[in-house]
Amino acid sequence: MTPVGRIVSEGQLRDVVGSPTSLVASKVADRLNDLTRRFIECSPFVCVATSDPGGGLDVSPRGDPPGFVRVIDERSRRVNRGSELDRGLSSCCTRE
Repeated sequence: MTPVGRIVSEGQLRDVVGSPTSLVASKVADRLNDLTRRFIECSPFVCVATSDPGGGLDVSPRGDPPGFVRVIDERSRRVNRGSELDRGLSSCCTRE
């Protein structure tokens, strides 16, 4: 593959990688459905991503036996607390 330089817009990205198929686009959702709920609850691994008000990002991998993540509702999950998780969660508390 030939290097394409710096990509700074979605249009440039689409020129390089193309547009997502309708199948891929249909997977984008703002809430969990029954399938994604079951997938999460059966998974032994999850990445917890948070951001702070300044735009800083934190992604922390978490793993435990299946069931360590519980789905509360279509937009809320509970992850068993880990010692490093506090840093990511503290960024959620600083949002306005």
